[in-house]
Amino acid sequence: MKTSGLHSVFLRITTFALLIFMGKGIAFSQQKTIPLNRFFSQEVERSILKDSTVRFHTASKPFLESKLDLTKITGYAKDDSLKTYYGLTNVLYKSHLYSVKGDDFFLAIDPLFDLSLAKDFADTTAYADSLNLFTSTRGFQAIGDLGKKFSFQTGFYETQTYFPLYLKDFVDSTGVAPGFGRTKAYKTVGYDFAMAYGWISYSPKEWLNIQFGTGKNYIGHGYRSLLLSDAAFNYPCIKATTSFFNNKLQYTAMYASLQTQQRLPLGEVPEALFKRKGGSFNYLSWIPHERIELGVFEGIIWQRYDNELGTISQPSGAYIPIIGVNTAINGLDAAQNVIVGANLRIRTTRHSYIYGQLAIDNPDKKAMGYQAGFKYFDLLVKGLDVQCEWNSIGDYMYASSFPLQNYVHVNQPLGHPTGAATEELIVIGNYRWRRIIAQVKFNQIEHSTGPQGNWKANPSAITVEGTSYPNHYIQQLDLSAGLYVNPKWNFQILVGYTNRLDQTKMADIDDVERRTSMLSITLRTNLINKYADF
Repeated sequence: MKTSGLHSVFLRITTFALLIFMGKGIAFSQQKTIPLNRFFSQEVERSILKDSTVRFHTASKPFLESKLDLTKITGYAKDDSLKTYYGLTNVLYKSHLYSVKGDDFFLAIDPLFDLSLAKDFADTTAYADSLNLFTSTRGFQAIGDLGKKFSFQTGFYETQTYFPLYLKDFVDSTGVAPGFGRTKAYKTVGYDFAMAYGWISYSPKEWLNIQFGTGKNYIGHGYRSLLLSDAAFNYPCIKATTSFFNNKLQYTAMYASLQTQQRLPLGEVPEALFKRKGGSFNYLSWIPHERIELGVFEGIIWQRYDNELGTISQPSGAYIPIIGVNTAINGLDAAQNVIVGANLRIRTTRHSYIYGQLAIDNPDKKAMGYQAGFKYFDLLVKGLDVQCEWNSIGDYMYASSFPLQNYVHVNQPLGHPTGAATEELIVIGNYRWRRIIAQVKFNQIEHSTGPQGNWKANPSAITVEGTSYPNHYIQQLDLSAGLYVNPKWNFQILVGYTNRLDQTKMADIDDVERRTSMLSITLRTNLINKYADF
């Protein structure tokens, strides 16, 4: 009997891991993952920095609960500072909407929502005059444990929205909502889209975790990742992570099924499926010293469709979960598109660290990128965190001479959401006092409008070098403040303001300029990162 692609990968990865790593089983805690959200990541990093004896690999996300002391993590630590006297107020401020817990069983169900009203005071077009900007996202999440070695998570979002004009332009040009995938029309100028996720997590041994399902992953220490970010849509994947040498080394091998926005030739079905491609991602992390974390990365996009042959079998190399083997076999400019890179994090004090990232796609076409930044926690006063980051991405990054194998999923790069030929500065300040939270975020982007900045371009087809194209400049300031209501499902009430300048500098005519000045009020369960700043 022939095994399906993902099932075959599952068997190969787990067999590989079990053959290499043998050890004694012990009792350990639940295997759920911490939400892939910057709020939780910051709190984990804050806790890790304060304790130099903890060996924890912070570049590979989402984090596994069983690897952390949750009593020190905001959102997981027991909080009795706020007294509640009724069941309703307890659910609102402190507990899950519904939960049941036994000796070897736990289940919690919570609502998911992002409800906002907004007004763009700088948009004087007919679009802004005809409607009120809003987002209505609803859904639910269920998480649970079966024993100490098996956990599960599942949920979905359903959204109807009227975007501000700059996001509307993005959706109209790509056909996708940022991070959420394909859209359909809602009324006249609105959008309707959904996203589901879910996975199982199993740890047969303390040093081995296997996850299977649909979701997002992240490699890096920064606000952005040039290697593998959570800015694109969810994807089905299987992932095995193992650690050894007293957690000094950690290795992750992952295979994902990715999707283009090009449909297969229409057969007898009314709507053809989309052409697919495979993605394998391997990451090796090393903590040689309590202050240093190093990592090397390999990401490969595998061909699963040929214009003449149609859908084809997956290359056998996709099932080799050993970092570097396929790069050595295929090189960096073959049909099986390879991106390699590295991460570095150095703890400078008990409150701060510096970090960097290198990404290499195709050095011959200057398709390389780097990142440098620092974070400081509890600056001057407790709860005040500051981050500064620089990203530089070379020409043709994420593009491929074999267009279906570009480093892209559902029309968004798997790395930096802006793509190639980009320079970016990011400065973020966060403050939390009890249940009051505030954030100031500023980023400035310079991005080429030419083919060197387009992941759809074919680098090998560019015959005229040195052609000058206009640059697109973005300056965006985001301010928000509000209440952190319930830590169990990260329920927040926020007032926000976005000031954005989009400017394209032309050579012979006046610059094209658009401004956004948007005030909003939002009620949300903040469990995922949503990016609208590129």
